[in-house]
Amino acid sequence: MTIPGPSGPHHLPPFGHQNYPPPPPGQPPYGWAPPPPPRRPILGWLAAAAAVIIIAVVAVVVIVRVNGDNDDSAPATTDTPPTAPTTSGPSTTPTPSSTPVAAENGVAPNALKGFLVSPADLNTLLVADNMAMTREYAGLFGVGTDRDDCGGAPMPAMRAAYDGSGFRAIEVQTFTNAPPPSTAFDYLVDQAVASFPTTQKAQDFVRVESTKWDKCKYKSITLTEQGAPDEPWRILAPRFTNGELTASTQGEPRPWGCQRTLTSKRNVVIDVRVCSWTGSAQAPDLARQIAARIPAA
Repeated sequence: MTIPGPSGPHHLPPFGHQNYPPPPPGQPPYGWAPPPPPRRPILGWLAAAAAVIIIAVVAVVVIVRVNGDNDDSAPATTDTPPTAPTTSGPSTTPTPSSTPVAAENGVAPNALKGFLVSPADLNTLLVADNMAMTREYAGLFGVGTDRDDCGGAPMPAMRAAYDGSGFRAIEVQTFTNAPPPSTAFDYLVDQAVASFPTTQKAQDFVRVESTKWDKCKYKSITLTEQGAPDEPWRILAPRFTNGELTASTQGEPRPWGCQRTLTSKRNVVIDVRVCSWTGSAQAPDLARQIAARIPAA
């Protein structure tokens, strides 16, 4: 016998299959009951989905709780965002130190005068006779200029170059081959050495002067000194090679030519000028002789 059921045909055993007496007339057979009213399909699906979600949540809670109980080494979670992984190699963070950095062991200011060359050395360098010191300063020359922006291009030990540079001391000497008051000399030499706090400061001074000299090439500069007539000079093309700054200067209107060299060794700046009626090319050699007298670090 087949009757409709809630999920398709519903099969009942044949009548008489069990030992039941036949039903009274007009009554349904034994074991038959009217089918339940059909459920709304959407409610059934919602109920099934809710049951699946509940089962899944319970399973996750159980798994997490079991894993948490079994793994004591698992790190606790926080709200802090993860940091980038570290890489191998030296740290770029400086390590603070309570030990003060020692000052550079440079040349002492009281040693400067010993680096200047002697009159005999100048005689040999210039192939001259009777070179003698005519003035000596433990300070800057009292010579001014109408072009401070050109620094010390015209001559050594000028305030326009050294004021504000941080130098500690300077020794200056002037030589000619005829003693004063005679002006009938053929050679004039100015040599100066100045001490700076560090080697780097001395090198920086030379580089700054190189920039100033270069801006003043082929420019006219007037030097002024108390008790002396003004002196116009023209700066010719400077050259800066291997830390050695060199330039020629020309007196106007006199044909008095000079060569300037500025360089450094350790914390000492070497600043020289060599002049003659016919010009000069010995200033770099004089600067190197002075540098050779400065002891290595």
